[in-house]
Amino acid sequence: MGNLCFNNIMEAIKQGKIKYSKPISLLGMVVGIGLLTFGITFFGSEIFSSKNTPPFVILFFILWIGISISITVFHGANVFSKKGVSIVDMDVKTDGQENRETNDFEEKLRKLNALKKDSLIDEDEFKKKRQEIMQRKW
Repeated sequence: MGNLCFNNIMEAIKQGKIKYSKPISLLGMVVGIGLLTFGITFFGSEIFSSKNTPPFVILFFILWIGISISITVFHGANVFSKKGVSIVDMDVKTDGQENRETNDFEEKLRKLNALKKDSLIDEDEFKKKRQEIMQRKW
């Protein structure tokens, strides 16, 4: 069962997107703001107070600020937008959902037979649609 769940998660990662929850994104935004404040306070005062600041310190400062702004903006967009910024949306199937899919399969075939019986579709349409249903993974 654990392997089935892992396979479902891996398949969902391949196909879709995972979204961070609003509280986690709020925390990420606060951390990003903290990193930005720390970078400007610590590195900014070091860079601007010294005339002979090494180039790698300036480069590190720019990189730090850029990453801090990216973290803050990404998580802020997820917190304040309705849809959020997603990385992977994931629908994990439970045992109940797998049983429902089997019932859906049977239900689709029964509905298709009813349509044919009521003469709402002809034999060719019936065969084509039945073939589509039978080829789905079930």
